[in-house]
Amino acid sequence: MHIYINPEYGGDFEGNQGGGEAIYKFMPDGEIIRFFKVLNGQVELMGNPQIGFPITQPSHRTVFDDDETICELKQRWLKRFFVVDVLPSREIIQEASRRQTLRTEVLEREQKRQEPE
Repeated sequence: MHIYINPEYGGDFEGNQGGGEAIYKFMPDGEIIRFFKVLNGQVELMGNPQIGFPITQPSHRTVFDDDETICELKQRWLKRFFVVDVLPSREIIQEASRRQTLRTEVLEREQKRQEPE
């Protein structure tokens, strides 16, 4: 699958310094613009797929954006490819499940912390 990555890493979004952004297809939501950070050599994707990438979030579906703007970004940004393994091994699934559990726990803690009292 294609992925377009903004070569100007280090911008400020969601109050965080040092971020990047990419455009790629994320099924079943379709094409999204997704913000990310690199921490300790790992990419941390911003946004919560469980809420469907609404326009109210920085990471959102590109269908909400102007077509010309998205096309312009794709022309300027780095175009790369990644492979989706449709038959991952049991070990890969277990590791992905472990990471997702950790992410969900972090998201839940963040949401509780941000709730007004």
